[in-house]
Amino acid sequence: MKETLTMIAAEKLHPNPDNPRKSLGDLTELAESIRKNGVMQNLTVMPQEGKPGEYTIIMGHRRHAAVVQAGLKELPCRVMEKLERPDQVAAMLAENLHRSNLTPYEEGQGFQLMLDLGETEKSIAEKTGFGKTTVRHRVNIAKFDQEKLKKRQEDEAFQFSITDLIALEKVPDIDKRNEILEEARDGRDLAFKAQCAAQEIKRGENLAKAIPMLEKADVKPAPEKVPTEIYDSGKWQTVETLDLEGDLPDSYRPKQAGELFYYKTYREVKIIKRAEKKPKPAKLKSEAERKRHEEESRKKKNRKQLLELAKEADAVRRDFIRSVIDGKVAALKGDDLAKAQAALWRILYETCATMSRNGCITFYGGKEDDYSMSAEERVEAGKWADRLEMTHQMMITAHGACGCRDLISGNGEYSARIAEKVKKLYAALRLFGLRVEKETKQLLDGKHEFYYIKPAPEKPAMLEDKTAKAGTARKPKAEPAVKAKADPKTEEKPAAKAKPGPVTKAEPAAKAGAARKKRKNRPQRKSLSRR
Repeated sequence: MKETLTMIAAEKLHPNPDNPRKSLGDLTELAESIRKNGVMQNLTVMPQEGKPGEYTIIMGHRRHAAVVQAGLKELPCRVMEKLERPDQVAAMLAENLHRSNLTPYEEGQGFQLMLDLGETEKSIAEKTGFGKTTVRHRVNIAKFDQEKLKKRQEDEAFQFSITDLIALEKVPDIDKRNEILEEARDGRDLAFKAQCAAQEIKRGENLAKAIPMLEKADVKPAPEKVPTEIYDSGKWQTVETLDLEGDLPDSYRPKQAGELFYYKTYREVKIIKRAEKKPKPAKLKSEAERKRHEEESRKKKNRKQLLELAKEADAVRRDFIRSVIDGKVAALKGDDLAKAQAALWRILYETCATMSRNGCITFYGGKEDDYSMSAEERVEAGKWADRLEMTHQMMITAHGACGCRDLISGNGEYSARIAEKVKKLYAALRLFGLRVEKETKQLLDGKHEFYYIKPAPEKPAMLEDKTAKAGTARKPKAEPAVKAKADPKTEEKPAAKAKPGPVTKAEPAAKAGAARKKRKNRPQRKSLSRR
């Protein structure tokens, strides 16, 4: 390739339209340096086809703009007679990477252009010095909506890194990626939303695979009433479940004979069958007994639904903790990490939780205990557990000590005492980026419609009397009439007491005179005083 070194007028040099760097930034300092010291490094240019004396810049866009700003007329240039377009882009990428700090989006646009020009990830890596993985990540970032990405980059409150953007690669739908980028509160929220979206996509793909597989095994879709009847005791029996977030088998063979149905929940497909009919209970004797029976049935059904919601909430929380441990969510540092560790330690202290290696192993396997894991699974989980940091061990232990299922009592009531501890765990995980869905928040706050609330006790009658309205006096109870007893001597009933007649004015005087006469005729007592 022929090269020459010469001085070229600044107005004869033109920017390359394929330059990945779209903004040259602040040129004040560079222009001042050039004004004092001149151009210290040559530009790399190429003659424009069909335009003698005109050149296209390949390397040195910022130097050229700074020379114009400084008022210089000529620049030293290295002229390359022939350079293919992909090589031009590769050269500009390499220079901008080391000198002008391209954004990941600009790098991605340059790599995409090279791919469009016939290059491969391998050839781009060789020409630019980037790794193939980096090339692939940057190309995916270039698919974002440029305006939305630029808005996020300029927002100081929205802090995110290249790792957060890479998390969105698991979301194949470009529109969904841009939606997450626009709705996320910060980098951690972006990574969490991306993971949730990726899991949702995987569930959809597994469901599309599971349905034909089940129907081939003569497992039918569940009747329409199943979503409302599945929690009624005695109507349906679960045979087994398929995890939609795991790896499904290529074929399915029912474990039980008979008519089977499949029913989808949040992250599982349940294979169910009709439960055997039980003898009908004795006919209820009264309306009160019938109402009591209906109330008990409703409580049991609602409690099962609450437990299902709690199971989903615990699963989402577990998935988030795994994301933090696996580095899919940006790690906390400095004061933020210290604050989160203090919150986790407080939870362990208040719940008296025991941190153990076995607890970390069962968390890794997603099992109730390590006995249900195979020997190979236990070995793999043990190696994983041994690599855990202290913060991650605390998160796992706190997760095991604060399950959402514990919020629900035996009769479906809300346990405020346990909820206080579970809420503290969610508050600690929120520092790492966890976001709580609306239904989970209702579960934590005791405001979900399925919770059982005891009816208020009825007020006693005495209390009701005290709350009577002012001015309404209570009527005294009528005293029972006393029956007149017969005289044992005469064996005749005594005469009924005559009712008093109307009182006249003279009657009080007559009564007073009779009283005085009675006192006058009363015998006098002898005095016993000693002389």
